[in-house]
Order: sequence, then structure tokens, then C-alpha cells
Amino acid sequence: DAAAREELSTLIEERWGEEVYSEGEQLLIEKGKVTVQAIMGSANLKVLESDDPLVTIKAGHLDGDKLGTGIFESVVDGEMEKLAAFEWLKMSREATKNFHDKGGVKKVVEEVSNHSFYYLSRRDLKVPGFKHREWRQLVVWKKEDEDKMIVCYDDTDAMNEAHLRDPKIVAASARTIWEYERLPEVEGIPQ
Repeated sequence: DAAAREELSTLIEERWGEEVYSEGEQLLIEKGKVTVQAIMGSANLKVLESDDPLVTIKAGHLDGDKLGTGIFESVVDGEMEKLAAFEWLKMSREATKNFHDKGGVKKVVEEVSNHSFYYLSRRDLKVPGFKHREWRQLVVWKKEDEDKMIVCYDDTDAMNEAHLRDPKIVAASARTIWEYERLPEVEGIPQ
């Protein structure tokens, strides 16, 4: 797991400018950035209590949106490339254990490129009477510059042919955006 994370974080850090994005991948990244701007500019979100004093949580509805929106913010002591690689590696032993410990029933990761993959995630919500939920998403990372990168998850039908939908499973929908921003150095010390 550690070697795979190090390899990916090195790729993100050193070769990010070489990545070539399809039109669909670029559209997903742009959609993610627009969503983050809308969330950050919204006065409709309420601050919620967090179990972690280092995490702030806001939730509510964006103008004209039926679905709820949430944002979690935290400052983490670590290099953004390593943090993004940790989130990215869904099939690591640690991620697989955590997935199953938290109600995960099935997951499939199909690599598209160095910067994108398809992700199928089926979960048992552990609510009596609720059927399992299944998300099928395209996941794309893009480093914007030396100090900022984004990872976007959005719904896709691209996996439907290879992985037929089970009619007993509820198709779920979500958009998730991880935005990483390097803080300025303080007296020459990386933050």
C-alpha cells in the first residue's frame, strides 16, 4: 500500500503537467470547480456540529437544487499529493478493510488512465427495510498548479455493460469533490 501511494504521489507531484484529459474528464473537473464555487459562495448552508474539532461542517441546499449539499473543511498536516494519493487508492488493503467495516458490500475499480478510474461501490446502509445502494462513478484528479488540485467523483453509466445492474439494488447518485490547497510557508516551513 505504501509503495503504491508513494508512486502515485510522485506521479502527481512530478509529472502532473504531462497528463492529457479527455473532453469528458475536463468537463467533470470544470463541473467540480463550479460546484465548489457555488458551495463556498452560498449563504444557505448551516454550520453543523462536528465530532472532530479540526473539521468544520456546513450543509443545506444550493439555490434551485433539490438535493442536499455538504462541505467538510479541515487543515491536514501533509503534502497534498500524498493526501490525494491516499484518497485515490481505493483498492489498497487498508481501504478495502475500511470499506467492508463501514457497510461496504461490493466495490470495483477499473483504471481508465493515470488520472481517472471507474468506481462501483455497493453499500448496506444498515437501516432495517432499506435495500443496498450502489454508486457508479467516474473519478478524475487534476493538479491545477503547484499549490492546488482537485479530485472529482460523478455518476456514470460507463460501467453498466460490464456490470449489469441488479434490480434488487437501489441505484444511488452522488457528486463528491475533494479540493486540496497547499498553505503558504511560514518562516520557510511548509504548512
